[in-house]
Amino acid sequence: MTELSVHDLRVEIGDVVVCRDLCATFKPGQVWTILGPNGVGKSTLLKTLAGLYQPIVGRVAVAGQSLVEMPRRERARQIGILFQDHADVFPLTVTETVLTGRHPWCSPLQGESSVDLERVDQVLDEVGLDGLQDRSLFSLSGGERRRVDLAALAVQDSAVVLLDEPSNHLDPRHQVTLLGGMIGKWRRARRAVIMVLHDINLAVRFSDYLLFLYGDGEASHGLVTEMATEPHFSRLYDQPMGRYQAHDRDLFFPL
Repeated sequence: MTELSVHDLRVEIGDVVVCRDLCATFKPGQVWTILGPNGVGKSTLLKTLAGLYQPIVGRVAVAGQSLVEMPRRERARQIGILFQDHADVFPLTVTETVLTGRHPWCSPLQGESSVDLERVDQVLDEVGLDGLQDRSLFSLSGGERRRVDLAALAVQDSAVVLLDEPSNHLDPRHQVTLLGGMIGKWRRARRAVIMVLHDINLAVRFSDYLLFLYGDGEASHGLVTEMATEPHFSRLYDQPMGRYQAHDRDLFFPL
């Protein structure tokens, strides 16, 4: 299966040094979450991993091949990304929007097949949007719109899945049952999943590894069991953090 790796990565945006000398390997079946305070460049790092933003120094590779050397269509088959926000410009339907996730696999001449349409219907049912195929995006709630985006990412069937604040607009039930269920499926399918989250407790609940961005280019990463501690989170957010246990889970909160 396919892994994503970064080697001696230095990323900057404006005056912000997102990371320097970052080395990491995101292996199939692993779930990573990038955490850090506002403005440190978490979304910029995620876009760099997708090949949408170029690092100052270093290399991002999928299955050993540098992203800059990879044809755009092949890169779209290997890497799928969910953006933090989506500007709806055209009055597309739910089905038309989700079908965009199949474009890397469709024939340029023949377009979408019946198999692609069946796959879209299947995923829409999984995200609880069955029956809304012909609805305009403009008519959806924020939570429904987010589930459309997740469905489009799911049908892309990429080897690497990147998610920028995937819990945005989702109520607690959908955060746990829908988002958690999709992450579980990607893990079992041996996809490499990398998320950006602000919710520490969702990150701890769903992830195998955490990657911290502190600002000024400093970064660290490791297993959740190593990184999810009160001292580590207190330093990361420059805010005293506490922990309590409920239902066999560690929950973190600001003091």
